[in-house]
Amino acid sequence: MGPQKEPGVFRLRQNMISVKKSRQLSFLSWWRRLKATRSAHKRHIRADNAFQGQPGSDYQFSDNPYAMVETNAEHTPATGLWRNPKKTEITTSFGFDIKTDINPQNAACQILIVCQHAPTVKHAGGLRILDMLHKIKRKHARTYIELFSSADLHLYGTMAEVTQIVDQVVIAEKYNFSLTEYLHRTPECRYFDIVDFQAPQPPEIVESYRHIGRKLIFTPMESHIRNECIEREIELIPEKDLISDKAIEEAKLCRLVDQTVCVSNKDRDAVASCVKADVVAIETCISDIEFNGEHVPINPNDQAVCYVAYFGSETNREALIWYLNNVHPKICEALTDYEFRIIGQGDISDILAGKHKAVRYIGEVDRIAPHIKAAAVGIAPALSGSGFRGKISQHAFLGIPTVATSLAAEGLAYKHGHSIMISDDPEVFADCVIKLLQDGRLRRQISEAAADVCQSAYVWESKWQDITKVYDLPPNPDVISMPTVHAVVPSYQHAPFIEERLRSIFGQEYPNIRVSVIDDHSNDGSHEIIERLRGEFEFDYIRKDQNSGTPFSAWKYAAENTTEDLIWICESDDSCDSFLVGKLVKLIMMRNRTKIAYSASWMMDEHGEACGSTDNYFSKIFHPTRWQRAFIADGSHELHQYQRFGMVLPNMSSALIDSAVFKAAFTPSVMKYKLAGDWLFVGQAMQLGDIAYTPERLNRFRQHDETARTRTDIARRTAEHVSVRLSLSAQSGASERDIMEAVKYDLRELCGNPDLADQVRIEMKNLDPDHEKQLAALLKEHCSHGGLGNDLAKALENRTL
Repeated sequence: MGPQKEPGVFRLRQNMISVKKSRQLSFLSWWRRLKATRSAHKRHIRADNAFQGQPGSDYQFSDNPYAMVETNAEHTPATGLWRNPKKTEITTSFGFDIKTDINPQNAACQILIVCQHAPTVKHAGGLRILDMLHKIKRKHARTYIELFSSADLHLYGTMAEVTQIVDQVVIAEKYNFSLTEYLHRTPECRYFDIVDFQAPQPPEIVESYRHIGRKLIFTPMESHIRNECIEREIELIPEKDLISDKAIEEAKLCRLVDQTVCVSNKDRDAVASCVKADVVAIETCISDIEFNGEHVPINPNDQAVCYVAYFGSETNREALIWYLNNVHPKICEALTDYEFRIIGQGDISDILAGKHKAVRYIGEVDRIAPHIKAAAVGIAPALSGSGFRGKISQHAFLGIPTVATSLAAEGLAYKHGHSIMISDDPEVFADCVIKLLQDGRLRRQISEAAADVCQSAYVWESKWQDITKVYDLPPNPDVISMPTVHAVVPSYQHAPFIEERLRSIFGQEYPNIRVSVIDDHSNDGSHEIIERLRGEFEFDYIRKDQNSGTPFSAWKYAAENTTEDLIWICESDDSCDSFLVGKLVKLIMMRNRTKIAYSASWMMDEHGEACGSTDNYFSKIFHPTRWQRAFIADGSHELHQYQRFGMVLPNMSSALIDSAVFKAAFTPSVMKYKLAGDWLFVGQAMQLGDIAYTPERLNRFRQHDETARTRTDIARRTAEHVSVRLSLSAQSGASERDIMEAVKYDLRELCGNPDLADQVRIEMKNLDPDHEKQLAALLKEHCSHGGLGNDLAKALENRTL
């Protein structure tokens, strides 16, 4: 926990000011002050109701970030409740409506930064955060970034820079960064791809953010594990041998999150050797914000040495004292014109009380670049501490050489005598400074070599690949992606439609498509039409000697014979718009995790006339408005929320699927189903990535009497439906209650028709004996003498899908 904010500091949001004492803001009109106060009050009421106002809720809202409560609620993956009594962080039971669908306009990634202090240019750690977020926004304007932080005007000033970069700022009250506090204050709760903790938080708070984030990241700005290694003079320390409480807590966080991002390679090595976790490094680079444009030196002096640091840090104070007491006097004796300039925030009046001569205290400045450039030499005299070593690269970028201790330069690419001068001995350190001040030629040689190293290794562009991996961003935003597509046409008894199907594929306004036609021994003239079209178009054609007996033989061929990036299953009686592939490729390439993209469809009759659209299907079966707009959704959430109830992708011809995902999802169990194999397949594919949708009707879905579905008897159809619902519910981690919700309409039908129930159980025993036993248990539990049990009757009263 940080220091408490002083009363009266108002809470900022992106386009709104919310204050407790709005009357104190004289620069706002009375109407705007009243509106801001009422809006904030309404948000607080909504959040309170989400936690407190639910019928039967045993939970209460708390402002305590460490609040622990007793609960006897039953656990379900959908709500995060617990079956047995246990203690848990209060927010693990919230009933908040989280927005999981992503607008493609902000589709590259959704990132939440949790930061103890709002990042500003006045603090090196804050500047690092600003630089990374700025780089992400410049490369990927479609990335949504939200900041959850405190506001401390006295400590770090205003948040001017960060409000120009991020999309939303949410302010924590009294340094409370619990999920409860975040949900209480955010204008809109959404599901994030990345939740990035830029400062340590209690493990229970970090873990609670899994409710709103797929991947948790922790960035130790100054690694306590490496600090302990330095203090104990040990290269690497196993976790069990850690002594420092802060280092032990840091190790726990590293194991808890999905990835730890260190600010230097040395920090990464120390943490990775200590903790069994995913640990990477993104080294701190030259700031694009701080060091952009021209830098006119302020009071240039070719005999000046500068030390830039934040003197609220004990390690920096220790380094300053060492230099003033051991190095500075030696240089003063040798050079009469020498001047030592101290630049940075923090009170050092106690250190300067010794009346050191030739010392100029500049203190805090708006921009450090003009002051660095005005000096002849920069120093980095670190004796302890971990974290990033930005000073040396700042000097190099601005064209002045550095004299550093070995710890300050450790892990960096600068080499002693070539691009830097390094020494831990005070006398040698002083000699290095003196040589550089006296020898202008040597000064230029060192500074030019350092500038080359800086430009190659310590500009943010050089770290872009590392950033894309950590934040799951598409790596080449400036390159138009043109992935290859394998269009596979399963042909069987569709002679009236096969030519239209193939012409719609070859008419695509997209170049990289390979076409394979697999005919399952049609005898209606399809073969002759396909052979004729081979003279006009180039494609692979395989005709089976006999019928395979399954609608998925062509799918099996696609899984075993595709080297392209994407697979498109093109049903032989369907057709499509000429832009379908191009638009779906664009949609699927927006995010690294998107593995399926599909469009809305026109329903066509046997004569090619439109007879409806999938809009009606979606609104009637699933949700009245959701499929009216484009979205990208988390696949696992889509499976649990929709797919296990029914097929959200009603026609496979409308979809592109990542080839690796297609091959992984096309399991042997899919082949067992004649009717619902595609339903099971899509549910299994959803677990491997995001799914994207566009409401543009780019596909034409044929509706006629002779389909596999209409040729299947009711017992077999019901058996397949129940089996797939049970399978996908289990794969989604559904509770017993959730499973009953998924099959409640099947149970209602079977409870009222015992003969049908017996036939369905026979069919299910052939499909999956375990599912047959599960159905038998459900029928026994919820059917009462040909009627419905109480639990099932209540479930049917609450219509979900």
